[in-house]
Amino acid sequence: MSLPPMPIREMASAMTAGDGRVSPRAAGRYVNGDTMTIRLTLPAVTRDGKEPALMEIAGEDGRFVPARAEIDGTILRLRAEGVGHPVQARYAWTDWSDRVNLFGENGLPVEPFRI
Repeated sequence: MSLPPMPIREMASAMTAGDGRVSPRAAGRYVNGDTMTIRLTLPAVTRDGKEPALMEIAGEDGRFVPARAEIDGTILRLRAEGVGHPVQARYAWTDWSDRVNLFGENGLPVEPFRI
């Protein structure tokens, strides 16, 4: 599923005016082998049909590396080469990026997180 772009003014209004729409956020996680699964509060999709960008995971050494990501509704699965047992994940952990492509089905961006 691909979303049409939401105008910036409408997005800003929805995020600040309290019209009832909220951005999806990370609500929990679990690890199975080399995969960390993160549960989001609302379903999300990529706006461009590509894999979610700006995902990172870290093993026990605490060093974050770019992660491959799959999104299926409210379930986000992350894995990275060289990380056999992820213990942390983060998304959009940057001051600014034009690569944000993960949005709720309501058109609002997924909140950056570290979990």
